Amino acid sequence: MVRRKRLPKGIRAGVLLFVAVLLAMSIYETYEAYQRSKSIVMEVPAFKCEQEAKIDYRVYLRPNNLFGAQVLDSGKTYLANFVDRIGVFFAYRLSADREAKIDGTYDVVATAEAYDGSGDNAKKIWDKSFIIVPQKSFNLQGKSADVKENAFLDLAAFNSLIADLSQQSELTPGDARLVVRWNLHTNVTTPSGTVKEDLSPEMVVPMGRKSFEISGEMSRKKSSLLTTKEEVPDAALPGQRKTFLAASSVLAAILIALGLGTCNKTSASRGERDLQIIWKKHGERIVSVQGEFAVAMETAPVQSMDDLLKVADELGKPIIYQKRDSGKVHSFFVLDGSLRYEYLHGTEPERELGTLSR
Repeated sequence: MVRRKRLPKGIRAGVLLFVAVLLAMSIYETYEAYQRSKSIVMEVPAFKCEQEAKIDYRVYLRPNNLFGAQVLDSGKTYLANFVDRIGVFFAYRLSADREAKIDGTYDVVATAEAYDGSGDNAKKIWDKSFIIVPQKSFNLQGKSADVKENAFLDLAAFNSLIADLSQQSELTPGDARLVVRWNLHTNVTTPSGTVKEDLSPEMVVPMGRKSFEISGEMSRKKSSLLTTKEEVPDAALPGQRKTFLAASSVLAAILIALGLGTCNKTSASRGERDLQIIWKKHGERIVSVQGEFAVAMETAPVQSMDDLLKVADELGKPIIYQKRDSGKVHSFFVLDGSLRYEYLHGTEPERELGTLSR
């Protein structure tokens, strides 16, 4: 028979309760894992596209003998007296991961603006818009689409507007500019839905200056994504089921082992505690003998272990210890010739053979 390990009652109960709670949680998770569907609904990409609308330009010069080229590329500084016109080129491109119907409209509007002051404190005092390209529509099909347009700006004509404004208002604007906007509206239709986007790149041309540089946010990009819901296998579920089932089995085995392999440690009786104190305090002076032996001599009982210690000290003799009555009675004695000084300590609650002085 396997000997059960004794544990303090509180510790044993706490350990059993802790393992039982873990087992209950593991069983619940196992149940949930086996009740869960083997597939899950996820949102997956159904259509993805990127759209870009941008403006580019070239500056065309009047005939002259100072510039080697009559057309200047973008990104330079230009002298207004040599500029004949500005060629503006508009380009839209769509790239998608699958077929779609692409339709939309666009127009190009140029707005002349005049400001009182300059910088952040400038206030707009006048503006006037001109349609450069009237509204047009397009209708395309495929995974990609391209729309192109171009127009020419007569810079001198717009500069004359600023000159007329200054002459008639008797106010010279602190800043004047021509803002060219390409207003593009697109609809991309797919079986998964429709993507609607507005793209409006713009180009800013300073006016009323001897030299100028063209600026503005001349490229606008947008990315779009349409999703759809699909039922896909839950790849993590089989592993979760195995893990929770294994954990439940291990915890159940631990709980059974603790329940059968341990027991509550019983508390020592008062007599046993007193006996432990005697051995702890005076163990070095006590000689333990095996078994029971009888010595025919006169016995002088003493009332306490302290009294027996006094006798041993007086006689300079060791204290002898032996068990009697199958270990129920503990005898401590000192021999002095034919006289036996003895202190009897009983561990049974009903037997009070002596007292321990503390």
